[in-house]
Amino acid sequence: MTPPPDNPAIMLSHALRKHEVESAGDEVGLYTLVDKLGDGGFGSVWRAAQTEPVEREVALKIIKLGMDTLEVMSRFEQERVALSMMDHPNIAKVLDAGATPEGRPFFVMELVRGVPITTYCLEKRLPLEQRLRLFKDVCVGVQHAHQKGIIHRDLKPSNILVTEVDGVPVPKIIDFGIAKAMSGEQLTEHTLRTRAEQMMGTPLYMSPEQAEGSPDVDTRSDVYALGVLLYELLAGQPPFDMKTLMAAGYDEMRRIIREEVPARPSSKGQKGPPQTVSLLSFPSFKSFDLDLITLRALEKDRARRYESATAFAEDVQRFLNHEPVTARAPSLLYLTQRWARRHRPLSVAAVAVLLGAGVSVWQAVRATQARRAAEFQLADADAATKMITDTLAALPYYGRDFMIRRSDLLTSVAKRVTEFQGDPLRKLRLLNTLAEAVPFDSSLPLREEALRLGRTLFASDDPELWQLRHQVALNQATFAHLREQAVPELRRVYEWTLARLGPADPTTLRRAFTFARYLNFIGGAAEALPILQDLVRRSDADPKIVSAGDRVFYRLDCARTLNHLGRVDEALQMGRDNLRTAEKELGDSSFEAGRGFLAHGELCSRHDLLDEAESTLRRAVDIFLRSVGPLETYTQRTVDLLTSVYQQRGKQDPIIELNREMVRMHEQKVGLHDEATSASVKRLIDVLLKSGRKQQADQTATEWLQRIRLPGGKVPANGEAVLRGHIDVLRNLPDHPRAEAALRELFTLVATHRPDDPQRWGDQSNLADVLIKSGRKADAVPLLEEVVRELEKAPAGKVRNSHLPRAQKR
Repeated sequence: MTPPPDNPAIMLSHALRKHEVESAGDEVGLYTLVDKLGDGGFGSVWRAAQTEPVEREVALKIIKLGMDTLEVMSRFEQERVALSMMDHPNIAKVLDAGATPEGRPFFVMELVRGVPITTYCLEKRLPLEQRLRLFKDVCVGVQHAHQKGIIHRDLKPSNILVTEVDGVPVPKIIDFGIAKAMSGEQLTEHTLRTRAEQMMGTPLYMSPEQAEGSPDVDTRSDVYALGVLLYELLAGQPPFDMKTLMAAGYDEMRRIIREEVPARPSSKGQKGPPQTVSLLSFPSFKSFDLDLITLRALEKDRARRYESATAFAEDVQRFLNHEPVTARAPSLLYLTQRWARRHRPLSVAAVAVLLGAGVSVWQAVRATQARRAAEFQLADADAATKMITDTLAALPYYGRDFMIRRSDLLTSVAKRVTEFQGDPLRKLRLLNTLAEAVPFDSSLPLREEALRLGRTLFASDDPELWQLRHQVALNQATFAHLREQAVPELRRVYEWTLARLGPADPTTLRRAFTFARYLNFIGGAAEALPILQDLVRRSDADPKIVSAGDRVFYRLDCARTLNHLGRVDEALQMGRDNLRTAEKELGDSSFEAGRGFLAHGELCSRHDLLDEAESTLRRAVDIFLRSVGPLETYTQRTVDLLTSVYQQRGKQDPIIELNREMVRMHEQKVGLHDEATSASVKRLIDVLLKSGRKQQADQTATEWLQRIRLPGGKVPANGEAVLRGHIDVLRNLPDHPRAEAALRELFTLVATHRPDDPQRWGDQSNLADVLIKSGRKADAVPLLEEVVRELEKAPAGKVRNSHLPRAQKR
């Protein structure tokens, strides 16, 4: 159906398409265009000259050529109407409005000769107090707009220009181009409702509700943007990195804005020219209040933000006045500190009077409580500091550069944290943090101690206590002998979370998965299967509720459970579906994708689908090497499984090449002189030896020993594995003279670095064996007699039981 020829939108569209783009010198009503200042989303902004009835320069905004949709024109009209409703010194004024001969609307506002607020602060090197006062003025302007029923929705430094009036900086808010009537009333009769999925604004300054595309956006969205601005004024950079945000993709960008909590502004390093003065040029203890103020404005839940721009500005003013800020719970000590800072002479005088004249019992109790609180905090800080210094002082060091081993550091820290006698809550946090850093099999005692403290500090229904319970049960469940007691606790945690948060909450889903996974391990596959199938259904129906990696793990465990129940075909199909999900959503450099390929490869090898197992496991190795490197346990586990598949298929060359690749990756990752690299070389030597390629094994071992020897010619302690591999080769050749030399070198190496290691007696026994085979029995006998004497004195154990009979026989 052809639209009527008198349709205004169609007529305007035709007129626009006939018109040339504006250029300098064009006349628009009473105004002559001088030069273009920039382009907005829907219109271009020009500096223009007006000659009558007054002479002045103005900013003229006119709709862009081609932007002739009804929605765009509606938004342009909104901006003109919104600005005309406001009259405030911190908001650019609307002076005039009209339309071009072709019907393209324009409006005229005061020309703001200024620079973005962040640039102004940097160039002028404004101290903290002046920055905050400038920011307060911006809040006042925003509040004026809110009182007029207008939300800006695109507050950012380039839309807040600072100009100087009589030497005084004045911020001016411009560009209400995407403003929205917060009352829900139409600004014009052509206003269209923003589409729910449309993101309006600049991502870096966009509130979570804007990023979500919610039509229910209110003034607290501008409060969030003001929080980003304050963050940038304090830290010299926004809460999120622009390049990272823009490179993340649309969905990931929205997730970051909605979910990721920014670091404290005071923890960010300063950016900008090196000659600029640090923005945080004030004592660190003062920045704590500003951190809290800023982060309250940046709360993901808008109900927890400041209720208005005025409330935000008032808290900033409280900081400037040394008054308690509402962004933090006012403890007695805190209130006292803030009062004393505001009234220093009075506080000193008051103390003198109190000391001279005495105080009432109630005042004495309050003063004592405050003093004890301060002393406790000081003692607690001293205890924490002493813990750190004692830890470092007690550490052994290695070599001339005082190198510290990570294992020594973690062991020492764990001991000091366990003995820490300071604040129990601080100790709990220290234990939890340390538990994340130590090897998993060492973390359980730390988590159990944290739970013990948590039971005394938190109420029985506190989510943090249940999180501690979940961590301990999860840790216990990784040990086979503790699973029977851990799984019932995982069930209790899951049921509490289900009742508290509901079935669709991401935390509920994660805890349901953990419970079902370990239920499987103790023979509860029949009960675990419906839970896992429900997780798969929920995550497929709404992929946004969990990460793509979690979806892969849900399918992975569902396939395992089907296999446990004998439903092999269903398990294999689930595994293949999982690989497609992993490839599509995670790519080929994701650890989670590697886990999916490894699990399916294991399943295929278990059911003798060797072709599929080989290709799947080869892909898993590639993914793990790219994502986590050769040192990860999963990488070596996959290599071992793939080696087993190759062996079943009689493929020796791929096994050797796979191990050569692992050696190259180890050297690239951790260097030539590392125990992990040496262990990888030893595996390669073993593979060559088992395949009957003794000369290649000898050549490989010889070349590596030459590469790792120290300047004096000795093999370093971390190269011991390579030396042992070479000895195995020489004894198999057999090459007794070289084997004897290598064994004597190994015996010296072990005696030097691990003199109490019983293994050295096994090495000495092997040396004696080589001497006997060389026809030098007389030289071997003293060595064997020494071995027998030492092993007879040693307690019964693996080394004694294996080497003593052999030494006696020789």
